[in-house]
Amino acid sequence: MDLADHAARSDIELYSTHVLDAAGRRVFDTKIPRDDFIDEESAALVGKALRYIELRGSALPYRLRRSGSVVWFEALESAD
Repeated sequence: MDLADHAARSDIELYSTHVLDAAGRRVFDTKIPRDDFIDEESAALVGKALRYIELRGSALPYRLRRSGSVVWFEALESAD
């Protein structure tokens, strides 16, 4: 599952437009393709990746946060 967990996040990061928000955090707009070369199939991967991440929830090594179509990832706090 490790590979799939990271691949889902990578699909969002690769195919979605990203910007820095007011807090300096990198966020991704999942409704706007990153580049003109992104085809419909690649854009559909973003939706599948979002569903996968939402279904995996707390089992992931990161957290997905969302505000409408904009998403960002947060690292989990270390238990040490």
